[in-house]
This record gives sequence, C-alpha cells and structure tokens, in this order.
Amino acid sequence: MLTAETGQSLIKGRGAETAPLRESVMKVQIVRDTVAGKKPVFVGEVVELPELEARELIVMKKAVVFAEPAFIPSPSPEKDGGEIETADLKPAGVETTAKVRGKRKE
Repeated sequence: MLTAETGQSLIKGRGAETAPLRESVMKVQIVRDTVAGKKPVFVGEVVELPELEARELIVMKKAVVFAEPAFIPSPSPEKDGGEIETADLKPAGVETTAKVRGKRKE
C-alpha cells in the first residue's frame, strides 16, 4: 500500500537518498553594535552567521562581508642566497660634492 511515508522516495529529491539540507553560513564584520545570532555583538567583531541573517544585517548597514586576509609568505633570506637589501641614505658609489658651510652670521 502506498502511504505518505512510503511515497516520499518516489518524489525526486525526497526520501532517504537525499541528505538533510544544510543552511549556508557567511562571515561578516560588524560595523554597528547590534544583536546577531541571538547575542549582542559589537563594532569590529567578526561573526559567522546563517546567510539569511547575515544578508539582513548587511542590508541594514550593520555589517559588511568579511574577506579573509590572504596569506602572503615573506621571502626568507636563506632562499634568496644571502642578505636582505636595505635602502641606504646614499646610493652606493656616489660621492657628495656639496660643501659644508659654517654657521650663519646674525
């Protein structure tokens, strides 16, 4: 006999073969004190919220989408074969020809 419980597997996208739906989440940075996720949040905090709630806060201008800072490894001196170049006050090999003057007379 076909019942509502046994018939769910006959409908595409229903029944035991499908996984339960997961709600997507979004990271946002709070720009105005507010309540998010049923908790008070303050300016500067980064919180992970359900996408719908995050979008509501963005529309109300209480949050912005948080972009993860990209990791950029710093070059190590060992890999480049030696010393790290630094800026000098005078370029190498250039002599100054300016004469040093004495104190001004008042």
